[in-house]
Amino acid sequence: MNREDEALEHFTHKNRKVRVNCAQAILKTYHPTGLELESELVQEFKQYGHGKAPQKYCGAYFAASFLLETHKPDKMEDFDTWFTKEAGSRVCKEIRKGKKLNCNGCVLHAGRFLNDVFPVHNAS
Repeated sequence: MNREDEALEHFTHKNRKVRVNCAQAILKTYHPTGLELESELVQEFKQYGHGKAPQKYCGAYFAASFLLETHKPDKMEDFDTWFTKEAGSRVCKEIRKGKKLNCNGCVLHAGRFLNDVFPVHNAS
């Protein structure tokens, strides 16, 4: 399974007892040290799904931005340009209204960019 599918599986709750939002799915899948779903940081990001991230950003965008700003800040501008070109906005409500990407698409799209930035970790 590729990593964007792993993130989508976390988000869509397939074969999982723990429900996570788009921000948590990105954080769990792509954090460079690997994180468990129960980790404090993943739990903190529970508040950032459903358009509730700061500035009403998409949770997948917000989580990817957090990872990039924290670990690879030189990639942030490229990610911002790349994500907003495909999604039409950074703001969740505007993305949904524009219908270029749905929530699953935002998770997959953010994941595609992060695949090239962060190596695969060994945590599950």
